[in-house]
Amino acid sequence: VRQLGVLDQFAGDADALVKPHQMGRGMDVNFQPLRLQHGAGKGTGRTLAVGPGHMDDGRQTVEYEQLDGLAAEEGDWLAASGERFALLADNGLGWAIADLALHRQSLLSVPLPGFFTQAQIRHALDDAGIDGLLTDDPSRMRDALPGWRTAGVSGRTGLALFRRQLDASTRPAIPSGAAKVTYTSGST
Repeated sequence: VRQLGVLDQFAGDADALVKPHQMGRGMDVNFQPLRLQHGAGKGTGRTLAVGPGHMDDGRQTVEYEQLDGLAAEEGDWLAASGERFALLADNGLGWAIADLALHRQSLLSVPLPGFFTQAQIRHALDDAGIDGLLTDDPSRMRDALPGWRTAGVSGRTGLALFRRQLDASTRPAIPSGAAKVTYTSGST
């Protein structure tokens, strides 16, 4: 097992990280079960089991046939809510569905690790011009983000959506076609 912020391990000799966008339509999912350990920054110890035909994070199970519909519905909701999103949540099913939805809608996504300090989170949100934040820890964000408002909770992912209004003329430029911006603790 190797540490990547998320621990990953196949049930055989080889190991690799399966990204949520690879779990969509057209991917061969006939592989050995994969267990992703989550919450490295928070110490939750939850595990997302990815196996032939389904994903299970201990709270819910999603069959791959359901994933497209869930991501499409989530994507429609998110597209009506903003243009640039940060995702601050454990890498469970909610995170996977939200990440896939953002990717499929071509909405900018900034995944943020749970161990980031409030100052690091604010820096990344401001630097990337984020107008929407999805999180599984809304109480932490309510206190950390003055000027942001709660805009709802997704029935598909359980993630809370926080929004803020940004003036388009002062929003930082992002290269055309950029899908994901990654910040490390050294870049904030």
